[in-house]
Amino acid sequence: MDYSEYINIEPKILGGRPHIAGTNISVDLILDQFAAGGSIDYILAQYPQLTQEQVFAAFAFASEYIYKRYH
Repeated sequence: MDYSEYINIEPKILGGRPHIAGTNISVDLILDQFAAGGSIDYILAQYPQLTQEQVFAAFAFASEYIYKRYH
């Protein structure tokens, strides 16, 4: 998945943490919610401004980051 249209990294927003474009919702917040047992439907209900594609983009971003870090 090409997440580039969904994920931004800007020094002045959330201290430069990766976030969903146009929001103050960080990638790590989405991952934390999922890791705590929240389903995608739960995350979407908690943050109605998000789309399913944006949540998948957060997963794709994290996956690519980890892959690049350890390969």
